[in-house]
Amino acid sequence: SQDQPIDIQGIRASHDLIKGETSVVSMFRGNSSLTLSALLALSEDREGELARTLLVYEAMKSIKFRASDFLVIAAYFIAVNAREETYGHVIARTKTFYEGMKEQHKFITSADDYIFSALLALSDLEVAGTLQQLEVLHESLKLEYRHGNSIQSLSQVLILSKNTAETLARLRKLRLELKAMGLRMDKEYTLSSMGVLALLPVEEKAICQAIKEVHDCLRQHKSFGRFSVTNQEILILASALVAFD
Repeated sequence: SQDQPIDIQGIRASHDLIKGETSVVSMFRGNSSLTLSALLALSEDREGELARTLLVYEAMKSIKFRASDFLVIAAYFIAVNAREETYGHVIARTKTFYEGMKEQHKFITSADDYIFSALLALSDLEVAGTLQQLEVLHESLKLEYRHGNSIQSLSQVLILSKNTAETLARLRKLRLELKAMGLRMDKEYTLSSMGVLALLPVEEKAICQAIKEVHDCLRQHKSFGRFSVTNQEILILASALVAFD
C-alpha cells in the first residue's frame, strides 16, 4: 500500500528490535509481532516509533486496558498519529469511547474494539454525540445484517461518514452489486471492510468491479487457492488493496 517492495531485512531488524525491547511474555511478541514489525520497517525512525508505542501501551494499561494484541496495535496508531504531548488526552478519549461502547453493548464489546476506540479518539468527533449516533446506526444495521460483533465494527467505520444516510444507501448498493457478482461481503469478517468501501468517493459499480478483478487475480495464484485462503480472507485483502488505490 506504500508502493514499496517488501523490505524483508527491515522486517527482521524490526522484529529483533521488538525482542530486544520487550520481555518474553510481552504481547508485543504475540500475534501482532509480525504486523508491528512490518509497520516499523516502513519507518525511518523504528527505535523512536517502538519506544513511543511502548510508552502509550503502558499508559493505556495503567488505566485498566487489558494487555492484548489489539492493545499493541491501538497503541501504535496513537503513537504515530498523535503528538507526544497529546498522548494523555487521546488515551483518555479512547477509554471514554470504549467504556461508552461497553455500556451500550456489554456482551459484544471487548479487546477487539480497542483499535476502533483509538481511531475514533484520534478523530475530532465529540464523544457523547458520537456514541449516541453509533447506537442509532447499530439499531438500523441490525435490521439488515447478522453477526452482532461485526455490526458494531461496521457502525464504528460508518460513523466516520459526514452523511450516514447517504453512506448506508451506498452500503446497500455495494452489497447487492457484489452479491450479483457472486461475492458476499455481508459476512462476519468482511462486513466492516464493506463499510470502508462505502466511505470511498467512487461510484459503487466501479468499486465492485475493482474488487472482482483483484479477487480473481489473487485466486489465479497457487498460494491464494480455495484450500489455502477462505473467500472472506481474500475479500479482506482485495477490499484493502482497492481502498488504498
